Amino acid sequence: MAGAIVGGVLAILFAPAKGSETRAKLADGARDLSDDIMGQMKREADNLREKAEELKHMAETKMEEVKTVVKQKADAMMHHN
Repeated sequence: MAGAIVGGVLAILFAPAKGSETRAKLADGARDLSDDIMGQMKREADNLREKAEELKHMAETKMEEVKTVVKQKADAMMHHN
């Protein structure tokens, strides 16, 4: 990705155009890149939130299983005495 960015910037800088046009192209490219990066960061954050929710659910389920087993063993011990 960095190579494409550098290549794009160099192409704009060496293409014959007015300074204002070149600056506008660079600004547009920077905005596009910023939008792309922000979009990727949002997708990654959404994925992390989703994974965290899955892990939370798994932990809650496992905790309920442990509680059930402990209760069953405690009940069994109480009935053996």
